[in-house]
Amino acid sequence: ATSLEELKPAMKKYLHALVENRKALSKLVENLSNEDKFGEPERINIFDWILDYINNYPTDGQFVFDLSGEMPAQCSDGRDWDDQRDGLVEIAPSDLHRLCDCIVENACAHGFADKNGEHLIEIKCIADEDMFEIRFTNNGTPLPEGMDVNTYGRRNGKAGKHAGTGDGCYEVVSISTHYGGYVELHSTSQDEPNSRVTISVFLPVAYNFWFDNSDDENDDS
Repeated sequence: ATSLEELKPAMKKYLHALVENRKALSKLVENLSNEDKFGEPERINIFDWILDYINNYPTDGQFVFDLSGEMPAQCSDGRDWDDQRDGLVEIAPSDLHRLCDCIVENACAHGFADKNGEHLIEIKCIADEDMFEIRFTNNGTPLPEGMDVNTYGRRNGKAGKHAGTGDGCYEVVSISTHYGGYVELHSTSQDEPNSRVTISVFLPVAYNFWFDNSDDENDDS
């Protein structure tokens, strides 16, 4: 018959596996509880919002922000483009803040980890008739070979030796798709000297309809 002493190693291994499985289950429940929690959307002028974001972000000397914009001269209906009126996006400010934080923090934690020299994050706001692109480009370490949007947005996915949980990348894709948008990735190869990583977030334009009431006013006179 097997003695209790002989069973102890197997029991310890079994109990350890139970503890680890419980931790994994707790993490899964936590993730599921936080999933699909989004704020109340508002109409936001993206360029102004991003400008305020970078002015208040605590870079602590880790990197430099550079902001630029590219807006069309005219709207599809022939009106002159107005930055305060056109190209607005409907999204909860808290979700937009979370999305931007995920991208910027990933660049600092992973892209700049083994990269000497000046660290730069360029943010370019590009509007067209239907979509508003927020293009984040950093000069950090390129993405791993073969990484695409699917692997980038996969929860618990791993990307390179400094990879974390993958939750940040997942949130970027989750928030973008929740508001009717999508994400695109572009990266130089590992052996190129001037490395660049670009993450583009596309969000639908929220149209402001402006009506010319001059004819109605003339009819009333």
